[in-house]
Amino acid sequence: MTDRLHASCVEIGGRGVLILGASGSGKSSLAWRLIDEQGANLVGDDQLYVWTKDHHLYVRPALPGLIDMRGIGVIERAHPAQARLSLAINLDQAPQRVAEPQHHLLCGLKLPCLGLAAHDTLAPLQVAMALRTIGVTGFSSTGLYRDER
Repeated sequence: MTDRLHASCVEIGGRGVLILGASGSGKSSLAWRLIDEQGANLVGDDQLYVWTKDHHLYVRPALPGLIDMRGIGVIERAHPAQARLSLAINLDQAPQRVAEPQHHLLCGLKLPCLGLAAHDTLAPLQVAMALRTIGVTGFSSTGLYRDER
């Protein structure tokens, strides 16, 4: 089963981050900031295909190598053919002080999901930290996470 999503996706350190939100919520802007500030690789922007394999979620771009940059236009970039998803970011959901365990259901599998504000100055760092913690071990019942970096 394959689902088509209106979302963006980047990969950091071999882990995919799905960026969800309404049109104009800042999905492409956050992807650009992750590329620039965290060394992320573009997987896809605007339209993605998601599927399962061996109980994991994977994503590939519907529009390979293309990403919007507001004020300039569409930019073509190198991109991996697919990525294994580890985390979802929901730009339509208000950030919490301490992440409450939430998941985004795709193709029958749960993906850890955080609400973030796309244009917050800490958003790229929050995504990278969440990917290294929640994206690896899942949500902590105490709200305490260890950064192994």
